[in-house]
Amino acid sequence: MFFDNDSLTSLSGLDSLIYIDDYIIIEDNEQLTDFNALENITIINGDFWVNNNNTIVNFSGLDKVTHIEGSLYIWGNSSLIDFAGMENIITVNGDVMIESNHNLIEMNGIENLSTIGGDLKIRDDFSLINMEGLNNLISIGGSIEVKGNKELKNLAGLDKLSSIGGSFTIWNNPNLIDLTGAENLTTISNSYISIRWNDKLESLNGINNIEPSSIDELTISANPSLTECEIESVCGFLKNPLGEVFIYSNGSGCYIREEVESACNALEISDISNMKNIIFPNPANKQISISDFSGLTVERLIFVNTLGQEMLEITEINNKIDISALNQGIYTVNIVTSNNILKTKLIIRK
Repeated sequence: MFFDNDSLTSLSGLDSLIYIDDYIIIEDNEQLTDFNALENITIINGDFWVNNNNTIVNFSGLDKVTHIEGSLYIWGNSSLIDFAGMENIITVNGDVMIESNHNLIEMNGIENLSTIGGDLKIRDDFSLINMEGLNNLISIGGSIEVKGNKELKNLAGLDKLSSIGGSFTIWNNPNLIDLTGAENLTTISNSYISIRWNDKLESLNGINNIEPSSIDELTISANPSLTECEIESVCGFLKNPLGEVFIYSNGSGCYIREEVESACNALEISDISNMKNIIFPNPANKQISISDFSGLTVERLIFVNTLGQEMLEITEINNKIDISALNQGIYTVNIVTSNNILKTKLIIRK
């Protein structure tokens, strides 16, 4: 089913459809403003493409669609601001590509999407600031690719994503500061991580918990502001690399591979799996405790939010440590000992 007509203003006449047994392409319809005539469709049994429809602002009318058996391509819709109308979509078995929608600010409207069978590609959406709207996405069968999003600050919204079946690529996002939002990502299924040309990227915080043994190649290059690379996943991979490593032309401390390895050694993260359990409970609410980690004496704790702001410092380390002053969220905890500084993540839930 293909619609390409500059004079088309609606899809009226399709009101009785409840199922599309093939692809549907809605492309180059300059006057089409909504999808209301598709309000009874529940399943699309092929690809769904919405490309270059410059008066579409959302997906109102698709409220009953729950599954797309093919791929979802959303490309070049200059007035699109969100995904309202797609609230009931749970799975897309193919790829999801969201590209060149220059006024798309957020992805609200696809909050119930939990599974993508193929790749997730978010490219050249110039107004997008984060990934909010993908908050229930758990798994991606293929790769994730985030490229050329001029206003993107972080990956907030990917909070539940735990696994991807392919590579993890973050390229050319000039205002990206860190990778917070991806803390629950633990495996990339023996593929590569590539982080390049992100001018303001300061830290790799957010991908700390990727299992090093699931990485088969690591590229971190041409990120001039990047000074903090010594996170658990990177240090673990560098200690026992299963593939090639390309680290160069980043900021001081991450400029070359040897600098990152030196920073990792300074942290003395000899057993990364134990680091995850040094603070408990995690998630926490009002109190935490510190485990006996290799006999180290903890002198103070510093809690830093996802914006890099120091929110709390504790110098009296007791069996029960009061953290009730912290709001709900994800924090980096700098654990200062007499010899070094260890870092781990803490989730606060209220």
